[in-house]
Amino acid sequence: MADYKNPKNLSLVIESDKIPDYAVSDVGNKAYNLAKLQAAGVPVPDFFSISTDAYLHFMNVYNLLGPIGCIPKIGNGYILSLIHISEPTRP
Repeated sequence: MADYKNPKNLSLVIESDKIPDYAVSDVGNKAYNLAKLQAAGVPVPDFFSISTDAYLHFMNVYNLLGPIGCIPKIGNGYILSLIHISEPTRP
């Protein structure tokens, strides 16, 4: 993963035929698995992936990493902890 605070080093959009060159954590599970299906000859619609670096850069630029930072990371995916997120809004 590149330094998401420096957009010059980021891969922002990754075409479907290039996705197998990346780690799952760089392109996401859905894009990675679609690329595997496509490589195996299964017909899938045209697609691309917005890289994890692009997502993190966007979140950093718009100061959203803090508010959404309460989403814990588990493996290669994320889960939403509704109890934790809703605590600040409870009376």
